[in-house]
Amino acid sequence: PTAMASKFQMVDPMTAMQGGAPSLQEAVAEEAERRVASAAEDLRVRHDRGEVSTEVSATGPTGTAYREAAAAEAEQRRAAAQLRREERQRAEAEAAAAADAARQRRDLREGDT
Repeated sequence: PTAMASKFQMVDPMTAMQGGAPSLQEAVAEEAERRVASAAEDLRVRHDRGEVSTEVSATGPTGTAYREAAAAEAEQRRAAAQLRREERQRAEAEAAAAADAARQRRDLREGDT
């Protein structure tokens, strides 16, 4: 554990009075303390790396943050779909213009003969 996690060290005042092997309660307390320290360290490392974590609900997004994230994703999908439509229309217009130009060249050649 780091120095920050050690601030949360659980202390059992009864340990000194018992003077024997750790009891079940002490073992559980030690395991809980170990897990809390591990989770705190994991969060510290993620925070230091700048990782943002969003908890995932088992039943799907809930709450304002999730609704906002879902709305942002939906807007991105809509924008991407609009961009694809515009690209397709642009390509179709270019193809039609090229076909018209080819037709005009053909008509001019046929008119010259």
